[in-house]
Amino acid sequence: MKNGVVIVGAGHAGVQAAASLREDGYDEPVILISDEDELPYHKPPLSKTFIKDQQAKPQPLRGEAFYTGSAIDYQPGVRIDRIDAGRRRLELSDGGTLPFDRLILATGSRPRMLSLPGSELSGVVSLRSLADARLIR
Repeated sequence: MKNGVVIVGAGHAGVQAAASLREDGYDEPVILISDEDELPYHKPPLSKTFIKDQQAKPQPLRGEAFYTGSAIDYQPGVRIDRIDAGRRRLELSDGGTLPFDRLILATGSRPRMLSLPGSELSGVVSLRSLADARLIR
């Protein structure tokens, strides 16, 4: 059995990579990994509507039916501790491993916190994820 493609990161780039593989006829396993617990979502609305409206919900990039219907194995809440390129496997934070034939790293960026007086205080946060937006709300 082939291990297929593992995509680490479920933002726009990761989701589109998975969709493009399927659209182009790739028929081996496609596994999409996210360290967040929700379905992949649009990030720009976090700063525009989500933090202002207590009733607002994150806007998914694609519905759950897309992933199941496209045979994309979406694995939320998974953190990668190490890439073992020689053995073609990921070492997961829960102690497990995940083999791959091809690996796509689509992790995006991380905000750089400024080193200014007060930046370490409670309530000073960056806005990059749904968890960050919930802290601001």
